[in-house]
Amino acid sequence: MEDCLFQLHKMEYYRIVALHHQEVQKQQQKAWYERNLKNKDISVGDLVLLYDNLIKGKPIKSDTAWVGPYVVEDMKNNSTVQLRTL
Repeated sequence: MEDCLFQLHKMEYYRIVALHHQEVQKQQQKAWYERNLKNKDISVGDLVLLYDNLIKGKPIKSDTAWVGPYVVEDMKNNSTVQLRTL
């Protein structure tokens, strides 16, 4: 009985350690992303292209994953952009 209880405590300890490592990894990924984020100067009225990430595989030369152009209609605080077709 004591052996089972010891194993349960040991498993709980390893779970807590894994959660800690997961949180550290998440913070490191966030820091790397924010460090390598490129600032795009886009304003209302600019013409932009939209990347279509639904294309599977590498597009052939005659096709492109970029569609548009679109006109930037509105900019939100969280970097969300509302587009309008020409």
